[in-house]
Order: sequence, then structure tokens, then C-alpha cells
Amino acid sequence: MRRARRVWRGWRGPRAAGLAFFAALAILPGEAAAQRLEVEPERWDFGTAGAGERLTHDFTITNEGNRDLTIGRIAAACACTATVVEGNRLAPGESATLRVTLDTGRYRGVVERWFAISSNDSRNPRRVLVRVYVEAGHAASG
Repeated sequence: MRRARRVWRGWRGPRAAGLAFFAALAILPGEAAAQRLEVEPERWDFGTAGAGERLTHDFTITNEGNRDLTIGRIAAACACTATVVEGNRLAPGESATLRVTLDTGRYRGVVERWFAISSNDSRNPRRVLVRVYVEAGHAASG
């Protein structure tokens, strides 16, 4: 009895449909469709300050994606404060201000503090850094 041989008939039928489906998945920008939290600048150096000063800097948070971005908790590595001034939901392309305040009262020398920004961005959390050199003998002015 003779065996039937399979003959290659090219990329037609279910094989072609399957290949086209997986090729489309590879080409589609999966992460580009998501919300994207960008912070400008990511680091801020206050320079030199005296003990007891309250230093404030405003960072700009922007949603670079094409879905709504929701800002969650902002965790600080100290008793510093960080608040989003304009609210916690950003539409695509919108920006908000993140205000960071650092009280130099108990610090001396170089102080670096990180703030972690939680959100629904898949690269969650994003971090910003503030830095200051606190002079021990320098009293706060004002």
C-alpha cells in the first residue's frame, strides 16, 4: 500500500492566518498605548542651605501616554513632604506640578532624599531625587 505524501502548498489557509496574527502582535506597540509618567527634572540640587531652612522645588509631571494616568501615593524617605498641586488624574498630554518641601532643621552635610511616585504606569514607581548641602554654622535667613 502506498503512503500519501503531504505536499507543501505554501502559506495559505490556517498557517497564513496564524502567521499574520502573530506578526501583527509583534508589530503593535503594546506599551505605547499605556499611560506614561514622566518627571522633569528627575533630580534637583538645592545647592547650599543653612540649618532650619524650608526648601521647596516644583517638579513637572506629564502623562506621555495615550490613556489616563492616575497618581497614587508619594512616598518620601524622610519627614519631607511632596504633593501634587493640580490633582491626581492626568489625561494624555496633561501636566501637573509635584511640589517637594525639605526642612533642613536636623540635617548637616550632604542630604539626598528620594521620593517614589506610585501610579498606574507599568514602570511604577517613578523616583525623583532632591539634594542639598546643609552648612552646620549657617543659620536660616528670614
